[in-house]
Amino acid sequence: MNPLSFIADMATAVGRFVFASFRDGIGLLVAKLLGVFGLTMISMSAFLPDIKGALAQHAAAMPPVVMQFAGAIGLDVFMTMVISALSIRLASKVFIVPKGVADQLPGASR
Repeated sequence: MNPLSFIADMATAVGRFVFASFRDGIGLLVAKLLGVFGLTMISMSAFLPDIKGALAQHAAAMPPVVMQFAGAIGLDVFMTMVISALSIRLASKVFIVPKGVADQLPGASR
């Protein structure tokens, strides 16, 4: 076995591996970027305003003492974490749609 052909074969194998990893990494990066864009568009224009409005409506009905207690125990931070987790869960099911379709969604900014 010729050492030069062995080195050439190894260099080719490493080059293919690096190229395939780069190609797959770029695909994942593009998918992540599109997912982040979808998360921002969906959560800021459709999901979060509705949830915020519903929570504000329910919070306004509570007595002030209950609201102070909830703030003291950190319920507002807990609810923010839950809503964020739900929006991320929702974002994992987001599909990229044309702008004309996105404008027809409830809560879309016009």
